[in-house]
Amino acid sequence: MTQLPRRWVVATLADVAGVRLGRQRSPKNHSGPNMRPYLRAANVTWAGLDLTDIKEMNFSEDEVVTYRLAPGDVVVAEASGSRSEVGKPAIWRGEIDDCCFQNTLLRVRSSILSPEYIRYYLLGEALRGRLGDAARGVGIHHLGAAGLSVYPIPVAPAAEQERIVVASDEQFSRLDDAERLLRSARQRLALLRATVLDAVTRSEGDSIPLGEIANVVGGVTKDSKRQGVPSHVEVPYLRVANVQRGFLDLRQITNDPCPAREGEDAAPGAR
Repeated sequence: MTQLPRRWVVATLADVAGVRLGRQRSPKNHSGPNMRPYLRAANVTWAGLDLTDIKEMNFSEDEVVTYRLAPGDVVVAEASGSRSEVGKPAIWRGEIDDCCFQNTLLRVRSSILSPEYIRYYLLGEALRGRLGDAARGVGIHHLGAAGLSVYPIPVAPAAEQERIVVASDEQFSRLDDAERLLRSARQRLALLRATVLDAVTRSEGDSIPLGEIANVVGGVTKDSKRQGVPSHVEVPYLRVANVQRGFLDLRQITNDPCPAREGEDAAPGAR
């Protein structure tokens, strides 16, 4: 961490906030007398909370006291199969009554730092991959309550926290506006391309089936039956994701087992 301004200090999150892992989901809690809505990692996105799909499970009264979310809580993605997804934060603003949280999330609750300041700081650390680097595990990378508790955070004076939040809001608002303009420009460009192609290919003559002037062959079906068959060889293949508007995107080409005969049938000039 770079040198901090005067009157700033470095602390751990546990020094300035309570950090808690959510309640584990188990089959015995799929039903019961105290069903409550709860947040899970799928509800936390880089843009904030997605509350379109909220699950429920049974919480005892004591568990509700422990795991109920309060407005201003920051929820953080605790684990992911990708390090780059670990640590995504969002602010809970009381959108759903008596909502709790699962152990795929960590809750950060502070009376010292503003939720917006904590969220922006953790967002920056997650986007830089630093929270992912702090995670442990093979396959699934876990940050854990202990790992997040000892994570350092710069503590700014209250007025400075507010200034940072306001400035960050303004910059992200400009990025959102730029993204909307870019989407609109892409839509207009796609329409223009379609119009140009229509004008170029329009013909007053008779139309004929494409099969009369070209060889049309369907692609090879990708399934698990190809795995482990000795006669199969690994060959590169194109997917729908490689076909963009007017060009091929070849940055990510996947190999797949393919019998020699199918490879011949898919080759140029195959009958």
